[in-house]
Amino acid sequence: MIKRFISYYKPKPIKKIFIIDMICAFTLAICDLFYPLITRNIINIYVPNQQLQVMVTWLVILGLIYLLKVGLNYYITYYGHIMGVMMQARMRKDIFEHLQDLPFVFFDDSKTGTLSSRIINDLMDVSELAHHGPEDLFVSIVMLIGSFIALSTINLPLALIVFSVIPFLVFFAMKLRVRMSDSFMETRETIGEVNATIENSISGIRVSKAFSNKENEIEKFENNNKKFQHARKKAYKVMAEFHVGSSFIIDFLNLLVLSTGGIFFFKGWINFGDFAAFILYIGNFLNPIRKLINFVEQYQSGISGFRRFIEVMDKETEQDDPGARDIDSVEGEIKFDNVSFSYDNHKEVLKDISFSIEAGKTVSFVGPSGGGKTTLCHLIPRFYETEEGNIYIDNTDIKGFTRRSLR
Repeated sequence: MIKRFISYYKPKPIKKIFIIDMICAFTLAICDLFYPLITRNIINIYVPNQQLQVMVTWLVILGLIYLLKVGLNYYITYYGHIMGVMMQARMRKDIFEHLQDLPFVFFDDSKTGTLSSRIINDLMDVSELAHHGPEDLFVSIVMLIGSFIALSTINLPLALIVFSVIPFLVFFAMKLRVRMSDSFMETRETIGEVNATIENSISGIRVSKAFSNKENEIEKFENNNKKFQHARKKAYKVMAEFHVGSSFIIDFLNLLVLSTGGIFFFKGWINFGDFAAFILYIGNFLNPIRKLINFVEQYQSGISGFRRFIEVMDKETEQDDPGARDIDSVEGEIKFDNVSFSYDNHKEVLKDISFSIEAGKTVSFVGPSGGGKTTLCHLIPRFYETEEGNIYIDNTDIKGFTRRSLR
């Protein structure tokens, strides 16, 4: 599934924006890593040695770095979202075209509102993941590695104490990952049901009013609305546990740095400039961790939407039989030969039906509702496939014709 998601980055316009976006994100991460280093040198070297000119030079460089960050952030924010919208539009085009080729039986089993939810709501979250996901993951890795090297260089024992907390954060995130995935999937399914109920109610509002069916429609909506509300509550509960737990671990890490670093400073194991730089680098170290925490939530939300998108894309489309040809000319003789048919393997609608209609003749079918009159008509253009028997047009089995020409 991940490979199929990545494939949507391959079109040239999207690929170009993606590469530039990653370069900008990498440059931005490097810029953020410079600030603590410059601060350390100002405190440890330039101020004690009264190197005012050197300090001013580095401050000017720092100002230029901040100006560069403005341009980088603008590109990432604007063009990154444009890339996400382009991918979303392509996915929406793919699923819409795929729907046109799906058989009637698929739409018998699918509600219009649910399909609309997959095409619109789900793909919006996929778009956000497409933009922020790779970027946040890449920047976080660069920042973590850069901060890890810097912290280890400044004071390795203090850095090791800090890093000892990270496995607990990883374990906590992995423990809640599955619950988050399940809760997001349930939320998407229930909002699809709500959309389906609204669509059916509005499209049939004339019938509903004609038969005073207001209470029944409200009851159906309320049931689905409560299911959605319950699913959202479960999702928010998991999200709250995830964010509160991870925030507590990060706050504990900050406390650990201040207390342990303070002891190191009073013991003379670290000087003031190094301690200040260490605290700043801890900020650089914690920011990507926060991004990764948000990425976990965003990934579960986006990938659950993409999974529902794939469920539709994997549905088998209508295929013509090998050797099928277009109908060049039709005289119009139709013959049913021992045809049987049922919907979803339930009670048979048609059983051993045989009859012939001569070319040019007009025939009417009379019978009770549900007797199979419409089904007979739907079998001729192969909206549905017969379970037994054959249908012929001008003594040729309709399976020998392409569906497009039949219809």
